Amino acid sequence: MPRQRERFERTDVPRENPYRNVIALVVVVASLVVVVLVCLTLWARVQREVRLGDNDLEDAISGVSVASRIDGHTASADTFNKVLVLTTSSLGGSGCTLSGAYAVIVNETQGTAIVANIPTVAKVTSNDTGYALADLCAASGAASVIQPLFSATNVSFDHVIVTTSSVDDVLSRVAGISGSSADDFVTDNGPLLDVIDTDMSAASLITFAGEVKAAGGSGIARVDAPTHAETTQAGDGTTTETGCQLVDIVALDQAVGLLVS
Repeated sequence: MPRQRERFERTDVPRENPYRNVIALVVVVASLVVVVLVCLTLWARVQREVRLGDNDLEDAISGVSVASRIDGHTASADTFNKVLVLTTSSLGGSGCTLSGAYAVIVNETQGTAIVANIPTVAKVTSNDTGYALADLCAASGAASVIQPLFSATNVSFDHVIVTTSSVDDVLSRVAGISGSSADDFVTDNGPLLDVIDTDMSAASLITFAGEVKAAGGSGIARVDAPTHAETTQAGDGTTTETGCQLVDIVALDQAVGLLVS
């Protein structure tokens, strides 16, 4: 009687996997997610890198001259780092709302600093036309107010920071990056770079950060820039106020230590 032959499964023949299509789909989706995340990371880095050394701000700050001599007053012999901080509703271009303008004056000789609040209603002049500071920013962008503010305050700004945050917050964030590495600056300091534009390089910003931290961070002493009413004089000698406010240059420069008695 013939024996019944046993059947054996061959191990060298691939078997159909019922989940093959699902696995392939998962692999494709995972690959796409990785590609998207890499692209988003690179895009975020590029966006943060352009926050440093902003061309428009560099051009504007380079137009700031040395402060004029004021007769009867003596300029301080100390060394200063003078940074203009503009708080706005958006970064770059025109159409932004200026909520604050601050002269951060660091006395590098004495290791102190002071922040002067410049009213956004103060009158500045651009191309022989008078504007309220906030109106000029809204019309032409943050970079457009730098040179007019120098003329209105006689503060020869060394650098500028435009931020969508408050001045307290940005000074606190700046102080927090003190000691950072310039090589890894963009990678390590994304939260700060997300809210600022500046003419400064990473190295310059780190130097400023150390000065701000040493002077007290967001707790640096504050003053309001003194102002006075602009007036015109008629032919008969009568004086009339124009309704505009001018920064009192001498009083401001004395308050922040640029002029000494």
